[in-house]
Amino acid sequence: MANFNLFDTHVNTYSPTRGLSTSREIAAGLQRSAGIVQPDAPIDVDFGDTLSASLGYAYSPLLDYLTSLNFSEEDRDQNYNPFDDMEGFEGHEDYLKDAVNKEHMEVLKTHIRNNMERRKILQNSSFGSQVVAGIFDPINLIALPFGGLTRSVTSAAFRTGGGVAVVSTAAEGLRFPFDPLATKEEVAANIGIATLGGAILGGALSGANKLMIRRAEKQIEQDIKDFNKFAETVDTVNKARKKVDPKKRPRGEQPDDTLLQEQKNLPNSLEELKARRKSMEENDLTFIADEEMFVKSDLGRVRERIKDRDRTIKGLVRENKIAFKDIQSLSKVVDSIRASRDKFAAPLKSILKNLEDQLQGKGSKIGLSPKQLKFFNSLKEKQANQFFTPKQKAKVKDLTTRILNKHKYIAENYLQLRQKKEGSQDIISEKELNALKKKEAELLEQIRHNEAIKAMKKQEREMISEIETVNQELSYRRTEDEALLDAEGVPVDKYKLEPNWYTNNFIYKAIVTPMKKVFQSELPLTIKRNFSKLANDAGLTQVAAKFGDTLGMSVYTRSAVRNGEYVQAHDALRKLYAEHTGKNRKIIDIDFQKRGYHEWLENTYTKILKQKKLSELDKKVKNIVDDFMTTWEKRLRDQGLIGTTENIASRIALENIRLQNYGRKLTEVLQPKRGGRVKIQDVADEVFDEIKKFARGEIDQLNIVEKLQRIENYKIPGFYKQRTNDYKNQTIIKQIRDIQDDLAMLKENLEVAKTTKVKPNNEEFFFPRYWDITAIKTNRVQFERILTEWYVNNPTVLKKNKQGYMERVEALTPDELSKATDPKNVARRVKETVDTIIHERQDVTDEAMAFYGHGKSKHFRHRTLDIPNKFVTDFIIKNPVQVMRVYTQRVAPRYEFSRQFNGRTIDQVLADMDTDLFESGASFKKMNEVRKDFLHMYDRVVGRVITNPDRWDQKFVTILKDLAQLNYLGSAGFSTLPDLAKVLMEHEAGNVLKGLTALISDSRVKLNAKEGRLAGEILEILQGDSHLRFVEDLTNNPIATGYEKTVSKARNAFYILNGLAPMTNIMKRLDSTIRTHELIQFAIADSKGVAKKADIEYLRRYNIDKKIAKDIAKAYDDGIIQNTKGDGSGVYLANTEKWIEAGVPEESLDTFRGALNNGIMNTILMGTPADKPIIADGVVYIPDWIGNKFGLKTDARYRGYSRIETGLAGLPFQFWSYSFAAANKITAAMITGQAKNRSAAITAAVGLGWLSLEVKSQFGTPFAEYNWDRLSFSDKLARSIDASGLAAIYTDLFYTSMTTSLALGGPDITQGMLEPKFPQKPNIVDAITSIGGAGPAIGVDIGRGLIDFFVEGNYGAGSREVIKNLPYMRLWFLKGMVAEYTGALLDIEDEGLERYIRSRF
Repeated sequence: MANFNLFDTHVNTYSPTRGLSTSREIAAGLQRSAGIVQPDAPIDVDFGDTLSASLGYAYSPLLDYLTSLNFSEEDRDQNYNPFDDMEGFEGHEDYLKDAVNKEHMEVLKTHIRNNMERRKILQNSSFGSQVVAGIFDPINLIALPFGGLTRSVTSAAFRTGGGVAVVSTAAEGLRFPFDPLATKEEVAANIGIATLGGAILGGALSGANKLMIRRAEKQIEQDIKDFNKFAETVDTVNKARKKVDPKKRPRGEQPDDTLLQEQKNLPNSLEELKARRKSMEENDLTFIADEEMFVKSDLGRVRERIKDRDRTIKGLVRENKIAFKDIQSLSKVVDSIRASRDKFAAPLKSILKNLEDQLQGKGSKIGLSPKQLKFFNSLKEKQANQFFTPKQKAKVKDLTTRILNKHKYIAENYLQLRQKKEGSQDIISEKELNALKKKEAELLEQIRHNEAIKAMKKQEREMISEIETVNQELSYRRTEDEALLDAEGVPVDKYKLEPNWYTNNFIYKAIVTPMKKVFQSELPLTIKRNFSKLANDAGLTQVAAKFGDTLGMSVYTRSAVRNGEYVQAHDALRKLYAEHTGKNRKIIDIDFQKRGYHEWLENTYTKILKQKKLSELDKKVKNIVDDFMTTWEKRLRDQGLIGTTENIASRIALENIRLQNYGRKLTEVLQPKRGGRVKIQDVADEVFDEIKKFARGEIDQLNIVEKLQRIENYKIPGFYKQRTNDYKNQTIIKQIRDIQDDLAMLKENLEVAKTTKVKPNNEEFFFPRYWDITAIKTNRVQFERILTEWYVNNPTVLKKNKQGYMERVEALTPDELSKATDPKNVARRVKETVDTIIHERQDVTDEAMAFYGHGKSKHFRHRTLDIPNKFVTDFIIKNPVQVMRVYTQRVAPRYEFSRQFNGRTIDQVLADMDTDLFESGASFKKMNEVRKDFLHMYDRVVGRVITNPDRWDQKFVTILKDLAQLNYLGSAGFSTLPDLAKVLMEHEAGNVLKGLTALISDSRVKLNAKEGRLAGEILEILQGDSHLRFVEDLTNNPIATGYEKTVSKARNAFYILNGLAPMTNIMKRLDSTIRTHELIQFAIADSKGVAKKADIEYLRRYNIDKKIAKDIAKAYDDGIIQNTKGDGSGVYLANTEKWIEAGVPEESLDTFRGALNNGIMNTILMGTPADKPIIADGVVYIPDWIGNKFGLKTDARYRGYSRIETGLAGLPFQFWSYSFAAANKITAAMITGQAKNRSAAITAAVGLGWLSLEVKSQFGTPFAEYNWDRLSFSDKLARSIDASGLAAIYTDLFYTSMTTSLALGGPDITQGMLEPKFPQKPNIVDAITSIGGAGPAIGVDIGRGLIDFFVEGNYGAGSREVIKNLPYMRLWFLKGMVAEYTGALLDIEDEGLERYIRSRF
């Protein structure tokens, strides 16, 4: 075996006779052996020793230097001369001369001894084992990519060797100043051998790379095939979705945007139409009961009378005309008779004249002959008859009489016509006519008014039908979105986790979480969709991504992204403060002027709230906060969470649709599958008919109480019908009743909304009010005085409203005013108000305090105490950043829930889930179980799991948890080192290298780290929740007071000092930098159709579909997204703050930020609602059939269960947050193939886990260092795997089981192959605390110390046990000193104080 001795520690002045262990170590039993270690004596070493020594050789000098910083000039012992205390360390005077006291000298000597020992181990290690150990050195992994995929082995060797030389030179340059044994020759040799080794390794890798290239070429070919198949699958899905039957789906061809716009607008139009109709119905013209029949009858009579007059007049005129015509006709006849007579009479007249002349003797003849006389007489007779013949004369007489009669008739008629104004017997007067016409017009107006109402009602029915059609079409489309089809068009379950032996195995499923249980079940897709929409975190690849489909961002993700908005406002305000004061000392959110900044904010906003005169700077502050609030106002208004008339109207329309749906379900569930119709169905039909009339506006009130009671009491017969009866009563009928109540409240709200402005009463601008409990308690008298004055000047009384609820209204009558201003009543009301505010602390941040708008229901809440903020400014939280944070955390989840679930409340979603489960055949027990899981997940997302944090057990548990985390996690920052491996696991190796190099070479790349903040991540230091990575804590209250506030400050400082907060921040910034680039890179490739299948799956997993990918690509083409290199080969810079301005849709921006948020969270792990079992929250659900037997009541919200809320149940899981997350995001990701660079990532993770343990041991107690050094390689490897997080939850369980077994006196479950993390003797208390978690453990440890001190009288041991378990005592830079101090207490107890002082000094 060839050995290389680059670690020779022998110096001429070194004394080989001195042992490497101090007397204190020997006395404590910490030495490795009783013998003397000779520097040149060969020893046997295994690979574990080599690996530990190799990492120690590289990093311990720097860590030793940091440890020595604990000693300063303040610790210098003026009587101590370091040169008198260097025996056996000759040659190291330069390193030891700076010792300030004997204790410091011992630390420095220990550094030298440990350094010598590491070199001794490496001296006796084979070259091969040292090379392999180097692979585990994280810094050496940096140089490997420099070789690249070159064409020749020689080229790769040179490139890798050069890369290693650069890295090694940097590493040696960092190590050399702090290593007391290092020489320049050693440094040069290390660099040379590292370069040679790198060249050899690079050449070897190049050969492997050629194989990789060939493999990559095959992979590319396979990717092309996969992509084509993938495209065919997507095409099949799209074609299947385009098949629309126009008869079943009349709106099936319309685009989504149109339908969504109509869904929003139609209810408002409907409500406007209803409002106009109701306004018309309030008019006196509106028919009452059967009035329409009588009105129309009256109109008929009036019109008949008017027509009679008209007919009479027209008849007279017409008859006169006829008579006149008759006269003309008769006259013509008379004239013709006369003409005929005249013709006949003319010769006779001539003869008669001749005869008369002859008779008178006037002619030539005188006298007439008898015959002539007779003829003369006959002519005279004819003359007397006017020569008419008797017949003619009779005819003329008759005709003349008739003509005269006609003239008389005309004259009579004319007389009547002339008298029509005054009226006559047959003709009503014009005055009466005008009255009739007026009456006719009035009756016509009334009829037309009511006909318009009828038309409106018809239009309303049509509009309701249209709303139902639109909603039905959107429902169809949502169902289509769930119905993912494979390439053959067969439906697949897109929510299932990607099938794998691990995810389908009991080992994985045994860690039961609501999300995992649902996704891996056979429940209906709608149920899985709801769980996914509520709390999916994209932690694992689901089947949807494999088919190019997305699941959509969850409420949890969207809410988390909203945090970035208040952070933007905070950054803008912090910038203003820096410009104003010149104070800008801030490192990764550690703000060294935090106190001054927040005091400035509070002082500024105090002026703003009190409406004092503002400076320009004050106005800028107000504008920033107002912009934030305005954005939220618009969102809440659009979503209907602010009670405007438009959205209340929309809500009423939707509630009416829901009411009809459940009315229909009631009739369906009572329909027997066999046999004839039962009577109860008639009752259900009557209920449904009445509901339909009510929904159409045909009736104003539902009168179905008794009928519903009858149906509820009716038990559907049949052995297996209990689930149906339960569903009927507890879902359908309950929903009908609830919807009735909601509609009544909504309609009342609508009336209020029509007359009230949209802001809290008496406010000029909106600023959410969160009470400052401490200020109220401190100055209660002043607060009560202000409320008293307000109540007296604004008197109100309690009255019962239409719905039977008591509400406070303005006092109007003298009696009401007297009661409202009575000093006793006012004093009692003031006391009740203040007591409510103080004692109901858990509601301080409830959304009811923050929502603004109209109404009193649970959906549209307003402040019940409407005193303006300007009067109570001194008693509310004034810091706008704090208020914006609380507002976001409380309002965002509810807003996003409403948005994701189409405006439905949690109760409505649960009811609809009942229906889906019922129709799928699920038992009622299963329905209750699913409801319970969903509701608990909802409580997690909205932050209301713990409902009573002031209960004694919760307070007790909180104290135990605080003690545990503020002590045990003193070195937690070092535990984050394996996160670097998770970064490698999440990203392409090339992108990791590109991100790292760009961070060094281009300052612009740091902007990508800012993107993580805008996405609502990298806020641990700002929000003080770094501890949530490792600790289950449901009491992280942003507005803490008293104990909570004090501990919160201590906790924030602790997690900065232990390194967890800074390390987490740095790791997340790194991931944000790489992930921002990678998401854009993949999206651009996807938009061009050249993305790899794996990259498309990655995008879809994070909900970036083809459309969003194109939006991102367009933003790059438009120059909004930039690249650090002109040819696009550099790092992409997202610049998302300019996306909206550039026209990128808001949903695309939110989705990109959501992907970034989820990605960072899935890399730098912290347990999410999707990761954790319910028991971890300290909540237990017991089926009520069991709970009721023990006197437990069924919970009002969790149907079918008794709910027990106790922090004691969650104690065992205090430090399991990371482990729960790792089970999904590391273990499952590695095994399912989701993780990238698996081999390199596993190696790096284990190596970094080893390094983290090595570092912890260096900063631990002497025993900790000794304990690590003495472990076998297998133990160190097992511990390193545990620290790596690769199998976190399983290794946690393994070591816990080992400890518990030993504590119970049981066997060593590893049969001696591995050691427990801590020595364990049989002890029942230890067994209990091993399972019970860190809280009970530290409680027991402190208790033991107190018993030792006060009961046993072991003052030294008792003090030592208590002190080392106090907060901060295990901080990595303190615990060595604490160990020394507490060890001194033991020595004092053993030796006596006087003897101890003499031995020490």
